[in-house]
Amino acid sequence: MLEQLLSEIVGTRLSEALTQFRLAPEMKPHELNDATDRLAAVDTKGTLDLITRVDLSEARASVQLDVVKVAMLLQIDTNKLDLEYLRVEEPVVLRKRTNGTKLTWVGYKGEPNHALIRAIVTAQAWVDQIKAGKTINELTKAHGISSTMIWKRISLAFLSPKLIAEIIGGTTIQELTIEMLISKDVPLDWEDQEALFLG
Repeated sequence: MLEQLLSEIVGTRLSEALTQFRLAPEMKPHELNDATDRLAAVDTKGTLDLITRVDLSEARASVQLDVVKVAMLLQIDTNKLDLEYLRVEEPVVLRKRTNGTKLTWVGYKGEPNHALIRAIVTAQAWVDQIKAGKTINELTKAHGISSTMIWKRISLAFLSPKLIAEIIGGTTIQELTIEMLISKDVPLDWEDQEALFLG
């Protein structure tokens, strides 16, 4: 959602500029702590209310913030704000999703898919157990799941290390799911996997 994207960009950039004494250079440390707390407490709607204009291109979002509203939020005089930091520019990128396209900012770190991460760790454990001499039948009895499920999910143990790192970090271009990664179309070659899922 565009509103969420803009809120994340503005909140992150304002917080960075504030805590580095760039947004309000004359602010005292105790004032900074209070202002930081107030900024952190602002919800998406409140953050969007600080915006006066948004210019969006294919590769960049440019956001102009309201001087008076930002000053009121931080409880500081408008003439003590560095106006340069009230214009936020951020590279954006269109990311492919299974249900359409999502606009995200380049510096965005998404929430990792914890179910997928657990499935990868489980698949790697199964491979280790098979290498140690366990049979698929023993695994099905030990874990109470079908051999079909094990055979389908065990392929997750053979994903590229680079792809796994990006899944853990929440930085994959696409929103990957277990179902997508156990499909027959996923190549075994690591470079091919990376080209397919990481662009």
